[in-house]
Amino acid sequence: MRRRHATASTTPTGLVVRAADAADLEIVVALRLRLLAEEARNPAVALSLTDLHEHARQLSERQLASPTDVIFLATQRDAALGMLRVAVSRPPRLVRPQPYGFMTSAYVVPSYRRAGVLRALVRAGEAWCRARGLGEVRLHCTVDNAPGNASWEALGYGVAELVRRRTLTEE
Repeated sequence: MRRRHATASTTPTGLVVRAADAADLEIVVALRLRLLAEEARNPAVALSLTDLHEHARQLSERQLASPTDVIFLATQRDAALGMLRVAVSRPPRLVRPQPYGFMTSAYVVPSYRRAGVLRALVRAGEAWCRARGLGEVRLHCTVDNAPGNASWEALGYGVAELVRRRTLTEE
């Protein structure tokens, strides 16, 4: 029988996915800032804050302490390879107002992309949602992020709605 070769989606040896805690704050902030730097050209991402690092730190600190949020870290030999935030979302809508899991801040270090890190983070996020009785997971990915959209599609996430935007100028 012919052996299959390792593919690009093989999970790195020794990969550990775990919930981050307060001691991981600076790691989470560093990964979040790398994500924001990659998304800087996205018009929906506002990077005009005067102290982006401090804002990211305060936001991450609140999320790490929240009982309805979790930030998963993917590590290998104590090196952070990626992160994923998952939160319980309760929509204010009248139609289908059930809570759902919302994934955000998905980031994998470029040299570890296409190696199964995101898949491992998503599996942890989905398990966290199931443990809380959530029957659905949602996320946002910008239209122009072709690699991101391909990744989410490969993980079984389909498009549910399209958000449009328009910048208003003074007339």
